[in-house]
Amino acid sequence: MQGFLESRGDFVVDRTPTRLTEADEVLVDSSGFFTTLPQEHDMDGFFGGRFKRVAL
Repeated sequence: MQGFLESRGDFVVDRTPTRLTEADEVLVDSSGFFTTLPQEHDMDGFFGGRFKRVAL
């Protein structure tokens, strides 16, 4: 993901606030990425993030 952002200066992480339940908020880190880990969350592992294209 960091490599993508470094190679594509026309994209940034979209930090637009979203409506999350209190239980879901713990799954989003300070960078704005959604992550679940089987050993911590008793579910499958996932990663997700939103990007926004910006004008250069």
